[in-house]
Amino acid sequence: MLMRATVRSGCYNVRVHVPDTFELATDEVAIEVLPELGARVHSIRAFGYEMLRTPLDPEAHAIHPFTWGGYHMVPWPNRVDAGPQPVLGETVDLRANHTDGTAIHGMHYVSAWEPADHDTFQVSGGGAGTGWPWEYDAAVRFAVEGSTVTIAYALTNTSDRTMPGGVGFHPWFRTPSAVGIPAAVAFPDNTDTAVRPDPVEGALDLRTPRPLDVGVDACWVDLAEPAVTLAWDDLGVGLTMSADDPAIVAVAAHLPDIDAVAVELQTSAPAGIRRLLNAEGHGLRALAPGETLALELTLAFTHP
Repeated sequence: MLMRATVRSGCYNVRVHVPDTFELATDEVAIEVLPELGARVHSIRAFGYEMLRTPLDPEAHAIHPFTWGGYHMVPWPNRVDAGPQPVLGETVDLRANHTDGTAIHGMHYVSAWEPADHDTFQVSGGGAGTGWPWEYDAAVRFAVEGSTVTIAYALTNTSDRTMPGGVGFHPWFRTPSAVGIPAAVAFPDNTDTAVRPDPVEGALDLRTPRPLDVGVDACWVDLAEPAVTLAWDDLGVGLTMSADDPAIVAVAAHLPDIDAVAVELQTSAPAGIRRLLNAEGHGLRALAPGETLALELTLAFTHP
């Protein structure tokens, strides 16, 4: 049975169908996915506790897509410049979808993904008229085993020209008591990142896990290990997030108006197009025609 949600954008109303969830579960962990709303993770329950900031009514994902659950960022993560710009011999002309005037979190955080297998969903995009001139296919695969959730991405350039690309997962977790990120350098401000990262200090030094201060919205790079840790002392629950890509970056945000913390693993830092074009490092990847960018993320929960 389908539920319906209305997304309001300017003077237009867009009718969205919200399907029953796709579920995977073990005795320890269960996830719920909404295929027709970006294949987003609506819920992660670990040892009986809801770990995400998730709404009681799934319609809220459509109305406020950036502040609930866990969503997928393709074909770019985080922010890139909006408006026309020359990129690798093409013109990229993306619409701003954030209050800071940038194009944020890719193109499929709320669009329908089609089933490709019993545990995999896929989407196609790009091409003329989209603002992203390259065509591509993307897929996300889910698995749950014991107390571990696996989310695997594949972004394939299906055009005949080199395409910039990136992927990432953006979960909003219930506020943890401690966050650990093993990095000595970070970009302190995701909304206006410099060319080079700064040595971490104060609130950004998370090499020893600590609470993430309200107001932090930053990106850590050159991770000593591709793993992030979170702890909820009141629940007795811990989480280790890791990736099979050693060049992964970690983004974390604790915004004043959201009662949750975002901790994201992704393949590039903010301003990924600029970083690629200027060879600044930590930019979007240049994918040759037919090339696939693959990323597998592991969320391992613990409970004594």
